[in-house]
Amino acid sequence: MRNRSQAKIWHQKTLNLYNRLQAGVSYGARSHFYIVQDFYNSFSQVKIPADTKKQESAVAKKLKLLKKLEQALKPIIRYNDGEQIIASLSLIGRANQDMAQALYHAPVPKALDKQGKARYRAGIKKLIEPYVQKALKHYRLALKKSSEFQVYSEWIAKAYSGLSGFQLFKGGFDKFFPETPFQETFPLQLLDNTGTVDEGFLKTWTKSLKYGLAKEDFGKLSQAMAQRRESDVLKAISLILNKDPDNVLAINSLAFFYLQKNRWGLANLILNRLSAKKSHPSVIMNNLAMISLKYGDVRLAVTYLKKALSDDRSYHKARVNLANIFIRQWDYGNAYSYYKNSYKEVIKKWPSKDRKTLFLLNNYGVALTGAKKWSPGLFVFKNLVSNPSPLTEILFNYACFLTEKSKEESRNQSRQSLLKAKELVDELALHSAGTRLRRKVSLLSKSVSRHLHAHSSDFKLRSKKIQTKRKK
Repeated sequence: MRNRSQAKIWHQKTLNLYNRLQAGVSYGARSHFYIVQDFYNSFSQVKIPADTKKQESAVAKKLKLLKKLEQALKPIIRYNDGEQIIASLSLIGRANQDMAQALYHAPVPKALDKQGKARYRAGIKKLIEPYVQKALKHYRLALKKSSEFQVYSEWIAKAYSGLSGFQLFKGGFDKFFPETPFQETFPLQLLDNTGTVDEGFLKTWTKSLKYGLAKEDFGKLSQAMAQRRESDVLKAISLILNKDPDNVLAINSLAFFYLQKNRWGLANLILNRLSAKKSHPSVIMNNLAMISLKYGDVRLAVTYLKKALSDDRSYHKARVNLANIFIRQWDYGNAYSYYKNSYKEVIKKWPSKDRKTLFLLNNYGVALTGAKKWSPGLFVFKNLVSNPSPLTEILFNYACFLTEKSKEESRNQSRQSLLKAKELVDELALHSAGTRLRRKVSLLSKSVSRHLHAHSSDFKLRSKKIQTKRKK
């Protein structure tokens, strides 16, 4: 509803009904959260003015509203509704982040001299540290709960965005964050075009026998799909549906034809003809999941893909699509578990230089980094960077992988990994100027340099100890 006040009235009615009946937890939790967001709106509207005489009262008001918001969100967490737990944790993180940034960016009193301003800034950093820590704690908890519940919503994106914003925040807060920046992932959604001439590795017409199609009917359908004329496609599919009204291949081919023309709503209606039945053909469930993602319904997409896998455990497109959903939601554990059983099977069928293959391998590499699987991760990234012109995102991810890997290696191996990471970072610095990666590359460069410096200092200290012993 566009009118928030009107929407709030209806959400209050829903909450009252839940409190009376104690039924429909998800509806009660959602309405309660909607109402509580007013505290955040009031909190965010309070600005810290330039007038130092008014700053104290503005800060006090903002802190009071922050406390009210946190207290109001606690009952929502007790509903034990996954989506609203994550939303509440993320909102607490966001409010504390806003508080920290508002204090940090508050105007410095003009009467102070240079030294006074430096002391003021140091005091502000100390003051905002608890809010930074609290924001990070709740953002990370939101991501953790999302993985546990396998619930994905806009609030997960906000938690990740908050963490990224803090990570790149030019306030000298490096010590609060993972030293390695978040890696880059690519959107990758695999539609299943079984029955069409450009269907990738499901190309042979014999596959159509599984769906009860005669060779002649399949030939006409393939020809019509290749020519992409709507009248011919409809005619070929009508011939099949007259014999078998629920033929999976024919219905999926028609839906895929309209998906190619970006007529997602019509494709959705066509596929739902079969999804409403007791049997759930994997190919239909997979494509319905991709349509759900198009409309932003991640939860429904996950449900469809799990139905596809319950019908066919070996259906790799559904596995890869699930993994890609998880990796785009920063759920590295679940992403890894789905990628590891599928990527080899899929890679065998795809051209090695195909963009789709590169995206899949990159995302798998990111999942391996998050899951701390160093050996397969090294194999994947080495394959990726062996291409003549690897994407800058892939080079960046490889450098991040090596930096993380170095933390769990022996001293000599760790140094070798860091030197390779530095080589990649130096190369990236030349090519990332003016791109969105520039700031992340700079952050990674500082992290790698710090680790290398720590290695050098450690080496000097050990050498000094050895020399002292020899003298004795």
